[in-house]
Order: sequence, then C-alpha cells, then structure tokens
Amino acid sequence: MVTKKSDIPTDFPHQPERIIEYKNLLLEVVFSLEEDFQTIEQEQAYQAVKEELKKEQEDFTTRQQSLESQLEATKSQLGESQQKLGATQQKLAVAQQKLNKEKRKNFHQSRELNAKKQKLNQAYQNSQTNYHHCQDQININASLTQQLTALQQDLKAAQAEINYHLGVAELAAENYKSQLTEAKQSLAQEKDGWQDKVDNLKNLLSEKQTKQAEVEKLFNQRCGFYEKEIEELKQQNQAKRQSSELWDLINQKDSSLNKLTNKKKQATQKIRGLVQEQKNQEGKHEEHICLPVDNGELTRLRQENQKKEQKIGELEQVIEELRDKPPIQTIDQPTQTETKPEPSNSERETLLIEINQQKATIQQLQTQLQQAQEPQTIIKEIPKIDLTTIQQLQTKLRKKEQTITQLHITWLLFLGSDTSSPFPFLGSKPHTSPASILVCIFLLR
Repeated sequence: MVTKKSDIPTDFPHQPERIIEYKNLLLEVVFSLEEDFQTIEQEQAYQAVKEELKKEQEDFTTRQQSLESQLEATKSQLGESQQKLGATQQKLAVAQQKLNKEKRKNFHQSRELNAKKQKLNQAYQNSQTNYHHCQDQININASLTQQLTALQQDLKAAQAEINYHLGVAELAAENYKSQLTEAKQSLAQEKDGWQDKVDNLKNLLSEKQTKQAEVEKLFNQRCGFYEKEIEELKQQNQAKRQSSELWDLINQKDSSLNKLTNKKKQATQKIRGLVQEQKNQEGKHEEHICLPVDNGELTRLRQENQKKEQKIGELEQVIEELRDKPPIQTIDQPTQTETKPEPSNSERETLLIEINQQKATIQQLQTQLQQAQEPQTIIKEIPKIDLTTIQQLQTKLRKKEQTITQLHITWLLFLGSDTSSPFPFLGSKPHTSPASILVCIFLLR
C-alpha cells in the first residue's frame, strides 16, 4: 500500500488486470455501502449526528482538496498532450472500428446487462419514490454542487486525454480502496451503536405521542368550556343591545305621546271654540246656516283626533307591557333575585384580563396543533429530539454518501473500463465515450 509520494515508483508497469480487479472491488464496495445505508432505518441522536456530519465534511474537504490538486496536475499534463492529439485521432479511429467489431461479438452479453440495468433502474426509482417527499424539502449544499459541476465539466473537456495518465489513477484507486475499507469497518462498528439509540428514540416518540394525546384532550375540553362561555357572553351582549334599543324606543314613544297629547289639547280647544261660535250664531239667528268650510274642518279634525287617540292607545299598551315585564339582565348588572353584590370595576378588569388570557392560550394551542399537523419545511435547532429532525438528518447523510459514491465512480471513469468488465456500457479501455459518462451520472442521480 502506498502511503507517501516518495513510495510511488516512477517506472510503474502497465497492468490492466490489476486495474480491472481494483475497479470491480471498488464497484462492489460502493454497492455494498449503498445497501448498508438503505438498511439503516433511523439515525442516532441530533447532536451526535451533527458532530459526525462535521467530521465527515472536514474529511470530504480534505479529499476534495487532494482531488483538486490532482486535477490541476492532470490539466498541466493535458496541456502538453493537446499537441499529440492530432496524431492520436487517426489511431482512435482505427481502434473505434475494432471496438465496433468487439461490440458485435458481445451483443448477447449486452442484452443481459441491459436487463440488469433495467432492474437497477426500477429499484432506484422505487427508492426514489419512497424518499421523494423528504428530498424535496432539503436545500442542496451549494458548495458541493458547484464543485461537482466543475468536475463534470473538466471530465467532459478531458475525455480523450485521461487514458494517458493511468499510472497516477491506479495509485489514487489504491488509496481510495483503503479508505473505503476503513469507512466500511467504521460504519459496521457504528451500526451496532445506532440500533440501541434508535430503540431509545422510538420509546421517546411513543411517550411524546401519549403526552400529545393528553394535551389534545385537555385542549378539546378547554375549547368546549371557552366556547360555552363565549356563547353566553354573545347572548348577554345581544340582550343588552336589545334592552338599550327598547329603552330608546320607550323614550321616543314617550316623547311622541307628549306631542300627541299637546296636539289633542289644541284640537279640543279649537273644537270647543267652534262649538261656542255655533251656539252664539244659533242664539243670534233663528235660521241655522252651516258653512261648508266649517263642516269640512270639523270632520278633518275629528278624523285626526280618532287617529291620534288610536296611536295613543297603542303606545300606552306597549308601555304598560314593558313596565309589567321584569328588567332584562345585562352583563354588568345582576338580576333582582340575586343577592350577590355588584362587581366593582377592578373585578371587571380582572375578568376581562382573564378572558383575554384564555383567548390567547386558545390561539397558541391552535397554532401548535396546526404546526404539529403540517410538515416542517425549515430545519431548526431545538433541544428535544423529534422524528422530523431525525428524518432530515438521515436524508442529509444519504446525500453526502451519494456525493462520495459519485466521486468514486468518476475516478473509475478516469481509470477507464475493459470489455471484460461487468459494466461494458461505461466504455472501453483505451477510450471512454461521453455517452457512457452521462449514463453513469444519470444513474447515480
């Protein structure tokens, strides 16, 4: 195993068989890692996972820096190799013809591999549908996406030149192989500890659900009590409004009665004056002459008096009915039968404060219920461990592991592939086609 740059031999022999073995081992390790991460149902507590994420992120940054340094070295070498591309293109055309002949021979094998590929795609789609609702809520790490896009662009630009640097890539593959074995061992050790923590989390969740059910029962009881009080207050307010309106009507009717009595007195005085004038005229003249004007005025006044008397009678009946009825209870005034004293202003203020506090508590409980029912789209740091936070951390870990697997596959593409490999769609040994790279990236996503 290579540990230092000085240990790397300068005259490293070209060994395609070792490359194929390393590639196959790396693929097996990658698929085993994916299966291990899929079997994990729940992760450890929030703080422990957070620390592990930080450690993994630091390791990832160190690995990425090493990759960037290697890529810069390859770029410098690629600049030198661009001059040789003219001569190699003709050779690549001849090699392409040979590869087409070999592809025709391996047509039957490609069918079986395509069937396996379809099965893998179906399994990937099923897993994607299971976690689609969680993956949509998480914001992708911007720095990782930018770096991966940069690596993809570099790969597209350096598709024809990567085969000339197999020696360096083999050493990198050995380093990654050792790192993957160490990661697998560490994950196997951590898996046992996670199972106990998952059981503890399940117990905590069951206790929390029972407490939430009790809180909902108390909330429903309090809501029913508060609704009854609100209905009673509404009824009292309506009664108060009706009583105020009735007293206004009574006052208006009293004023109208006073006006009508005054008019009645004036009309009776007029009638008496007219009667006296008629008597005086009868005494003076033996023949009584009734003027039409006087008769019309008398009939009109009599009709008006009758109408006014009817209105006065109706109003008096209404007033008597209202006076016979007991006074309507208001919010602030108690009934006559009650012996309790009237509440003071301070007591009323305290009651109003309590009512407002109860309304505020009702609103808070309603908001809490809505938040508990709706899915949380924002990750918040809270002291208690919730199921939502665990799921979000689980998805984050899976995203990071997917990025690691993508980087491993890209290094495999650097190494190239052989027709004897179990995945011929990745390309052949002397040249990796851009279509194969795009297919690999699509499958990994």
